[in-house]
Amino acid sequence: MPLRQHDRPSLRSESRTRQRAFTLVELLVVIAIIGVLVALLLPAVQAAREASRRSQCANNLRQVGLAVQSHLAARGYFPHSWPNGDNEITWGRSLLPYLEQGSLEKSWNPAIGMLEGSNQQVIANPISILKCPSAPSQPTYEGTDKGVTRTFGTSDYKGVEGVLADDPVFASWQRKDWLPGVIGRAPVELRLVTDGTSHTATVVESTGDRILYGPQFTQTAEIWWHTDGAWAGRALAGLAPTKYGPVFGVDLCSINCSNQYDAPPYSFHPGGAQVMIADGSIRFLQQDMDVFTLGCLFAYDDEAVTSTP
Repeated sequence: MPLRQHDRPSLRSESRTRQRAFTLVELLVVIAIIGVLVALLLPAVQAAREASRRSQCANNLRQVGLAVQSHLAARGYFPHSWPNGDNEITWGRSLLPYLEQGSLEKSWNPAIGMLEGSNQQVIANPISILKCPSAPSQPTYEGTDKGVTRTFGTSDYKGVEGVLADDPVFASWQRKDWLPGVIGRAPVELRLVTDGTSHTATVVESTGDRILYGPQFTQTAEIWWHTDGAWAGRALAGLAPTKYGPVFGVDLCSINCSNQYDAPPYSFHPGGAQVMIADGSIRFLQQDMDVFTLGCLFAYDDEAVTSTP
């Protein structure tokens, strides 16, 4: 019986059912291509993530700067540390009502010291707006003072204390060896800022202070000088260039040199650090910034106005 046309096997359908398998070489080529694409895309992804973190860091810094401005408007002077040597009021504590931390402000007892009673519970609280997402973060750190363990909420921002101008690079400033910043140990009124608000820094990034808040320390005397990583501690940024250059007066470092106490700005952003200016603007200071220019930005009456990007 002859085959009918529809009974004959279709060559086209047979070819479709025959699937050609990947060879080992082809598979390795595909894997290599995927690896190259991942290697090309990963830096871009990481850069995008850092850009997002840096933006959030700038937003937090802006909020701190606005709190400084609110304090200035309400009190007539910039916040400062140690207005009362006995009770150890700090600039960070002074900003609590302007950082929407009213509950902590109400819990503060001005009649006792920072490390006493209910005040210890206040300063142990982490404040999220004082943290930079780019920095390796821990909300608190501990230290032992006279056998008693103290807990501090950490901060990645500092008020600008001033410039220690005893280095030859500041030869023109030898009329005085200390140039104060707007947030130091005494109240500074706006009228005293003769350099102008657009040429004066108020708050800078100083992340991971005391080398990521450690190692833990033990003091036999006062804990005060070792609280630079805390929002309720001394928490002031200074510029003492002789401490951060390999040779006295030579090859000085200005940005991202060290995150020890009294250090210049330090961040985990590639290439520089962010700073809040007294006029309300935020600037990114390049890592290779001239140390003299940074010094001018840190002092409010140095009579040497300079421009920064």
